Amino acid sequence: MTPTHEPPQRVQKTQWHRLLGKHLELLLTPVGITVQTEPQVMSEPPKVDILLLRREGTAWTPIQTSLLPDGIRQSQAGHILLEFKFTESVNGQVMQQVIGYDYFYRQAQQVAAADVQSFIVSSRKPRSHVLLTYGYRPSSYPGIYHSANPLLHSIPLLVLNELALAQHNAFIQCFASQRRIREQAFRLLAQMDWQTVSDTFWDFFTGLRTTMTVKGVAMDNEIVSKVLTPEVVMETGKQMRKALLANLTPQEIQQLLASNEHIRKQVLASTSPEERLAGIPPEERLAGI
Repeated sequence: MTPTHEPPQRVQKTQWHRLLGKHLELLLTPVGITVQTEPQVMSEPPKVDILLLRREGTAWTPIQTSLLPDGIRQSQAGHILLEFKFTESVNGQVMQQVIGYDYFYRQAQQVAAADVQSFIVSSRKPRSHVLLTYGYRPSSYPGIYHSANPLLHSIPLLVLNELALAQHNAFIQCFASQRRIREQAFRLLAQMDWQTVSDTFWDFFTGLRTTMTVKGVAMDNEIVSKVLTPEVVMETGKQMRKALLANLTPQEIQQLLASNEHIRKQVLASTSPEERLAGIPPEERLAGI
């Protein structure tokens, strides 16, 4: 018998721009910024990675500015196109793609050039010869590069590993290539007032922090042990929250409920009445009634 050969299976890869897109969607949608992942820039492909669309007004509001990174928060445009590179290198082909996205988006949406700005977002710093070839030089903001090339002068380059240490940069620095920068960003965000963001973002952030720091997910070396999707990250965050609550004593849960309104909502949303009362003496259950 002639042996049959199974066709090689296509290797799936983590679509990092989808994770960043979901991260920004959960963060920015509540403050009036629409976030779309892979929107078409014309009636047919190509598709840009991420679109940020300011729904109202002609300038970012203070709360929007507090959630947007350097470079983007200074832009006056209401349509922000992001081309994100995590494991891939920024090269000439990327530059050509972004120029095309920028032009065709403006044509398809019939918006003025001043109201559209495209950004190249790179987890790591591009090679020196690439920056030199395309005229990119550091700006007054760390990690933000501007080009002297006439075709690229309105398309800044954001290098996540080099952005300044600040909470408004930490949201996007969760996707930096250097582990040290990612962990620094996670720690900074863990200290923020979580009542300013949605519970869904909290779950996604928890899942993202877990999946990007566990053994086997070594982004520094471009080695990822499994395909990550927004759905996988979200579910991981929910499970982590349940595991955290399961390991708390009844007294610790009571303290959390009393001290933090956001955590109180989290506990009430994720546990049944029986689970909340388990282990609490009857006299304490009736306290205050």
